[in-house]
Amino acid sequence: MFVNVSRGQTVDEPYLIKALESGKIGSAVLDVFATEPLPENSPIWDIPNVLVSPHSASTVASENAKITDIFCHNLRCYLDEKIDEMKNVLNKARMY
Repeated sequence: MFVNVSRGQTVDEPYLIKALESGKIGSAVLDVFATEPLPENSPIWDIPNVLVSPHSASTVASENAKITDIFCHNLRCYLDEKIDEMKNVLNKARMY
């Protein structure tokens, strides 16, 4: 199985399509593409062993406000040298 949730340009899409159609790669889950949104005429839409997910899956109206609030809070903490009070900080030891 091939999964790409990073950047579409990191994948050779014509090769991936051939590999999926031939069975060299069994399946793929793709969230990003070389051209976004994925063009209607892309053969990727018709490959049965491919799951296409929307790159921006959230449609919650309040999401952008919440993201902005977290960013502003963290910026205030950073400027006030209160790094330990920041929200959603990556734990490098656990990598999440």
